[in-house]
Amino acid sequence: ATAKPTSNAESDLTGLRISEELRPLFHHVQGTDAGMSSKPSPDVILKCAAVLGVDVTRTVYIGDTKRDAAAAKAAGCVGCLTIRRDSTNDDDLGADALISSFDQIETYIFEHILIK
Repeated sequence: ATAKPTSNAESDLTGLRISEELRPLFHHVQGTDAGMSSKPSPDVILKCAAVLGVDVTRTVYIGDTKRDAAAAKAAGCVGCLTIRRDSTNDDDLGADALISSFDQIETYIFEHILIK
């Protein structure tokens, strides 16, 4: 889910340089469509969950800004991870955990959500 229009959202995913192993996990890319509020509103996350038919309360959101964390919490996501971009203000991002690479996602979900 991105704050950019859906028409631009797929290129955002490509720009993240997602590994070939992770790319199949992205079944839908949702941008902010007409009538939707931008993050920190949960609109884009809730729309994405509805399209995928998933329970947002069983969803972990991964973002890189304070607005992402606020939107994930407002949507009711079970967790929010923030990709660390630099070492400044990491504690102010509001995420449940900070990660430095996508490789840490599976470990976080297993250790903090599945065995909870």
